Amino acid sequence: MKSQPSNSNKTRARKTAGEPRRLRIVWTPEQDALLGKLADWEVAQRLRRKLSTVRARRERLHIPPAFLTAKEYPRFVGQRVAHLDPWTGEQDELLGMDSDAEVASILDRTAARVTNRRYKLDVPPCYPSPPHPRRWTEKEEQLLGTASDEAIARKIKRTVLAVRHRRMVKRIRLRPPWRPEDDKVVGSRPDAQVAMLLKRPVTNVRWRRQILGLPPKGGSKPWTPEEEGLLGTRPDAELAQRFGRTKQAVLARRCILGKAKFGGRTQPQTFSWSAADDVLLGAIPDEEVAKRLGCSLTRVLDRRRQLGRRKADPSAFRWTEAEKALIGQIPDAEIAARLGVPVSKVASQRQRLGRTNPGAQRKGWTPDEVALLGTMPDREVALRLDRHVSVVSNKRRELRIAFRNPEYQMWDPAQDKLLGVVRDEEIARRTGLPVSKVRDRRHRLGIPVAEPQKRRWMVEEEALVGTAPDVEVAAKLGRSEASVQLRRLQLGISPSAAPTLPRDPGYRNWDPLNDHLLGMLRDEEVAHQTGCRVQAVRARRHRLGLPIAQSQRRSWAPEEEALLGMASDTVVASKLGRTESAVSQHRQALGIPTWQRAAPSG
Repeated sequence: MKSQPSNSNKTRARKTAGEPRRLRIVWTPEQDALLGKLADWEVAQRLRRKLSTVRARRERLHIPPAFLTAKEYPRFVGQRVAHLDPWTGEQDELLGMDSDAEVASILDRTAARVTNRRYKLDVPPCYPSPPHPRRWTEKEEQLLGTASDEAIARKIKRTVLAVRHRRMVKRIRLRPPWRPEDDKVVGSRPDAQVAMLLKRPVTNVRWRRQILGLPPKGGSKPWTPEEEGLLGTRPDAELAQRFGRTKQAVLARRCILGKAKFGGRTQPQTFSWSAADDVLLGAIPDEEVAKRLGCSLTRVLDRRRQLGRRKADPSAFRWTEAEKALIGQIPDAEIAARLGVPVSKVASQRQRLGRTNPGAQRKGWTPDEVALLGTMPDREVALRLDRHVSVVSNKRRELRIAFRNPEYQMWDPAQDKLLGVVRDEEIARRTGLPVSKVRDRRHRLGIPVAEPQKRRWMVEEEALVGTAPDVEVAAKLGRSEASVQLRRLQLGISPSAAPTLPRDPGYRNWDPLNDHLLGMLRDEEVAHQTGCRVQAVRARRHRLGLPIAQSQRRSWAPEEEALLGMASDTVVASKLGRTESAVSQHRQALGIPTWQRAAPSG
């Protein structure tokens, strides 16, 4: 068998003299100048190189990308983008001045990065106070209830929730008054269709119909005496088909009249219990009692539970008077051997009778056995003395002998003076106890945790703050970056100049002169006209408390209503330029049936 060549031989076999060797790519300054100014794919296309090679070179030089694609964005989130998008002093000053979401929208960052930066600088969060509520004028309150809340909110430039709340406080009903032409429609159609046609709740239409004393349209069909007489004589399904009713309606009417089902069992006669019957309950199984008396098992169970008797168990052991007389006269073990029952059952019956076990031999304690208590764990003492562990523990507690276990170290009260002065971990290291035991002892005594000693700032250290980036100052002084940033903010020193990144040319601040567009046009349209982002437009509208702009509802013309039902809703919607749901809803409100394709003739 030939031996297989090793990996090293395979590697040498690849590098033959006829194959060209891979050349190392050399980047010129002119090529490096293109990085960051053009997109990576465009640079790769110009230089005829791979996209991964261009991206690796740009990241090695710490050059930010020209723009981030959907695939590139996750690679520059978090710590990887820290060197590409550093925080400036002006940006840090905005932290805590407004909510993190608002600051994130201003700085074009994510809210998570703003929150992490604020935590790092130990800047307290800002909870924006609610805007001062506008007082309601008399003219605005007169408009409540005259139209829908959405229409009034757009008219007086308030939110729908504010209009609804004010209307409910004033106890103004939104429903318009009933007109004579509305009363003519009530009762002519089902309440649901009238509600859709008049744009009222179904409950309001039902209430108006009852006030007018009109019967419901399409209501339940009254039962005739002939129909009620046939109930129970034939199956419910057959009678439902004969009467033109549903099977559930026939079943419900038959149950209301108390008539039995056709072909079903007759109602059993009432069963009366006698004293002789009660004696059988609990003495023999319930199934046997039901079979003897000729009644149901449920009736036997209910009667036995009513008398408070237990269920008869054929396998259960029952004590006779002669057997009970033996208990307490001879040892439990001997009685258990005679009757063939466990010793525990004999002991439980003896304790229930309040008698003692004559065969119990209590072993006394000698002075040598007492001397062993507390010298070693109770389990070892029990093994040496051939006693149970509980017996040894009870005897030791009775003599008030301390517990002894070399593997379990007890807390020394003299060590209480260290609690709250030294950290819990240090006390655990000194005493050899677990940290959890030290913490439990400190909590039990109500002593607060010891605070670590803070390192004070020297004059020489404070002189270095602000002369270089906080990261470099922290590395020189041996402190954390957050500590250096906090001290710089306390001293009122601005951060050192950091290289600023080119701002996105598509980003534009909001101009207050464009506030009149909010609430009148959709947010996307306002963003398109002003050149701002949709998020910025939405945030500005929320801050001013303006409702979202809603499209005007297009009314139905008689010519459009004439087309309903003449074709499918999809075809009618395409002809009228409406949605299919709008066409279907209006057709149902008018009570027009769905268009159906005619069957082919012949």
